[in-house]
Amino acid sequence: MVNDFGLSQERRYAIGVALLGLILAMAVFLYLYDAAQSRLQFPCVFHELTGLYCPGCGSGRATHALLHGDILTALRYNVFAVVGLPLILYSVTADAASAFGTRWPRFRVSTWTSRAIVVGVAAFTLLRNIPSEPFTCLAP
Repeated sequence: MVNDFGLSQERRYAIGVALLGLILAMAVFLYLYDAAQSRLQFPCVFHELTGLYCPGCGSGRATHALLHGDILTALRYNVFAVVGLPLILYSVTADAASAFGTRWPRFRVSTWTSRAIVVGVAAFTLLRNIPSEPFTCLAP
């Protein structure tokens, strides 16, 4: 049987399994790998080139802290990632679940909401790069 996207059920099932496997593999890696304590670092290219923090700087460390139940440390590393991560995970998991025939409610993002997110990311990026209090608490 072929669905609206032109993919057979077997193909959709394989994509769903691959997505869920990728999520699980990333969670295990981030649970075991502590960037804050490791000598093996994955530098942010944007930070290396400009010396500024991008909106994603600290999100790996924040995810590690979340997976260990340390919400306050996660918020210190990247508050934006802590707020956005559940929404991203839900969206990816809903896509993967649809491959198994399960329908999850979808997010309806209006044009206004999309613009607000872009402005929020830009404001967060600008504010976390101001080198004075109280903005230094936003830096990872």
